[in-house]
Amino acid sequence: MKSHCSRFCSECKLSMFSIDEFPIGRLDLKETFQMGKGFCSSVGIFKSISLLIAIGFLAHVLVTDRAPLFYPAFYTAWGLFFSIGYLAGSLRLTASSSSSLFNETDATRLVKFTWLLFSMSSVLECVITLLYWGFRSSSMGPISVSDVTTHGCIGAVVLLQGLLVDHMPLRLKHTVATVLFTFFYLVWTVIQNVVIQYSPFDDDESDDDAIYDVLRWRKHTIRSLINALSSVFLAIPFFTIFIWALSLPGRRYLDQPDEESAMEETEHCDGTDSEVDPEFVEMLDYLREHQPVRSSQIRHPFADEFPHI
Repeated sequence: MKSHCSRFCSECKLSMFSIDEFPIGRLDLKETFQMGKGFCSSVGIFKSISLLIAIGFLAHVLVTDRAPLFYPAFYTAWGLFFSIGYLAGSLRLTASSSSSLFNETDATRLVKFTWLLFSMSSVLECVITLLYWGFRSSSMGPISVSDVTTHGCIGAVVLLQGLLVDHMPLRLKHTVATVLFTFFYLVWTVIQNVVIQYSPFDDDESDDDAIYDVLRWRKHTIRSLINALSSVFLAIPFFTIFIWALSLPGRRYLDQPDEESAMEETEHCDGTDSEVDPEFVEMLDYLREHQPVRSSQIRHPFADEFPHI
């Protein structure tokens, strides 16, 4: 339990696109995103199929929907858009052999784009699926194919590829982007329901043109506010932490020190503000690789002057 809390705290200190996870190691971006394996590789073919499935889901919705031009007004639509964006970016990284897309020391723009879209789409799809099936009523009619594909299936595709194929390391700070998007979407629902007051799905007089029954801002302001706040401050953080925990076992690192070595490095660095000689650090790394001695048995020649070493 203590190790999980420590991992969570250390994760909170990382920047949004940091590839260094001290003391665990540095992310292997090439293996994490399956870069440069080729379009015709098994990974490339799998990602191509995933992208085609997602595009097929979108095409089916636009063809069968009564008002396809109004579809982007729904929260579900943006979860699908972000999912397609992630799947497309992921396929681009795998299919391309361009060296400009790969940098071992830093995440490129396409890597950041794909990384962030995975975090957003995976969390949004979980929230969308929970809210849709949790609040779905019999008055909404029979369940259609598009109801299932856009409220569950697309989320399964994203999570399957992101966690088992790409080994995506979801960053907790990516929650900021997901929360901001959801906030602006909620502002849109207020404008649509209070100011615009139009929906092509106005089926009866009891409907106040709200996009979602749980967000009827004109008639049920307090209930709508509670539902909105619950989504932003409960559902999104919960699924972010849940998917973050699922991403931990599959992460790929350039260096994977054992737990004992990681703890030794942590204890060595705690409570000291002084910098250690880089040449001495290189010497320790060399000795660890070539001699069966522990770093604690190596005495620095200036240990008396610098007792913290």
